[in-house]
Amino acid sequence: MSSHFTKIVVVGDKNTGKTSFITKYLYNIFLEDYVETSATEVYCQGCYLKIIDFIPDSNGMEVNWGYGGCDGVIIVYDVHNQDSYDNIDNWINNARRCTKSPIIICGTMSDMPGGKIYHNDEIPTFIVSAKTGASINTAGEYLLKQIKINNPSKFY
Repeated sequence: MSSHFTKIVVVGDKNTGKTSFITKYLYNIFLEDYVETSATEVYCQGCYLKIIDFIPDSNGMEVNWGYGGCDGVIIVYDVHNQDSYDNIDNWINNARRCTKSPIIICGTMSDMPGGKIYHNDEIPTFIVSAKTGASINTAGEYLLKQIKINNPSKFY
């Protein structure tokens, strides 16, 4: 992988909208039909994005195979899915064990009424919708700004 790529790892439970988030952010496209993806890699516009949707081992085993060399992490959860909400802390702990890179949390599917908003004093949370595009660019640009602060040599 060329050093000018920015590697962003997108993690979260299955069916939380990780692929929809990326597709909307990179291509401004939303696909109505669900397509299951797992451990997908995308290269586009100077970014290398890796999507991971396994549940981290809660027994303390370090699950780090996808985080190697990453510049930032997006933890995705579905605001209407209690299980994905409950697993956010597992994703945070796993990411922190594996990388010192900036982390953001994105609650997806905000275009539907209701839902739970995750609060963390240390990690910014964005409530987004891949369908409407709400806050997708804001979240992505925020993370890229944090990556640039942490590693200015990635951007020239």
